[in-house]
Amino acid sequence: MILVLEATDEETYELMDLRDRHLLTAAVSALVSAICVYVVVLIRANFETVYLLAASFLCMVFFLRLGILEGKKVMEAKGCYLKLDEDSVTVRQIKRSGHYEYCRIYLDEIEKIVEGGRRGIPEFYVVIEENALKSFLLLDKEKMPGRIFWIRSFGYSFENFQNFYRKFCWEAPGKARIIGTDKQEVWEMKKPKQELLFAVSLLVLYLIPKILMTELGVGI
Repeated sequence: MILVLEATDEETYELMDLRDRHLLTAAVSALVSAICVYVVVLIRANFETVYLLAASFLCMVFFLRLGILEGKKVMEAKGCYLKLDEDSVTVRQIKRSGHYEYCRIYLDEIEKIVEGGRRGIPEFYVVIEENALKSFLLLDKEKMPGRIFWIRSFGYSFENFQNFYRKFCWEAPGKARIIGTDKQEVWEMKKPKQELLFAVSLLVLYLIPKILMTELGVGI
């Protein structure tokens, strides 16, 4: 039995499409900012034009950041994999920019497997026994201290990562403790969308000054 999990071309293309949409939105926001600067400086400055300038600039920064993060995910997904065979699990994943962490953990040296509990984030932890002789954890080519290895989903579909985790738990020896749930409900929960929270923030940024100006009879 050998089970290998790598990001498929389709999953990578989805990340690339999302990156491109965010970068395009950032470019449009930059254009709107430039137009607003022209209007505020050379034509007329009022609350609406100043607000639009601030909002478009914030949009540019926000979506540029998202685009850069998605671009990193595309690069990270290409070098990562999970492999489960008859006696061990092998993982290669990004640790930080340009550096990869690697492990081979033998099933008979697993102390426990802990399911991640963060909303909408598929992940789990593997703890090896204190006296483990065969298993090892590496950062690049250097041995890492500790007995805990954090396994995350890098470009894998939710279903594939969940199936890998369940198969891994099934193959773990009886002495290994499995701390988690049957269906990983927390993984399936949707994270609060950053775009929605950002849009609400922009709305609040408009309404509060506008209401205060109305109450005080101030206008620009």
